[in-house]
Amino acid sequence: MQSTSLTIEWHNWVLCSSDDMVLERTTISRAASTIHVKQFNGRHDLIHDELVRVNADEIYDLFVLIDQVMMDTEAWIPDYSVDVCDGFMWNINVRQGRSTPIRIHGTLEPSFWP
Repeated sequence: MQSTSLTIEWHNWVLCSSDDMVLERTTISRAASTIHVKQFNGRHDLIHDELVRVNADEIYDLFVLIDQVMMDTEAWIPDYSVDVCDGFMWNINVRQGRSTPIRIHGTLEPSFWP
C-alpha cells in the first residue's frame, strides 16, 4: 500500500518559558506535493505556520523510499525510546490511505540540535 502522508512531531520540554517553541509539526503530503510546518509555544498558541510547495518528483522519490522501508518490517523499529530525561520526544506518523497511521517514536535528542 502506498503512503499518502508523513507527519513528524518534535516536542521540547527542556527548561524554557511558555513563549518558547515546544512543539513543531511537519506534514509532508504526497498528493499535494507540499510540506506544512507549524510551531507552537508552551501555551499551545500557533507561533509559526508555513506551507511550502515542493517539486512533485522529489516528493514522489521520498515516498517511494518510505514505502520500501515500510514494506521491510525488519528495516525499521517502531520505538526508539530510551530511559533518559533530556526533555525531547519525537513522533513520526506514516499514513497509508485511510488506514490507521503507522507510528514510530523516540525520546533521544536529535543529533543536529545545537
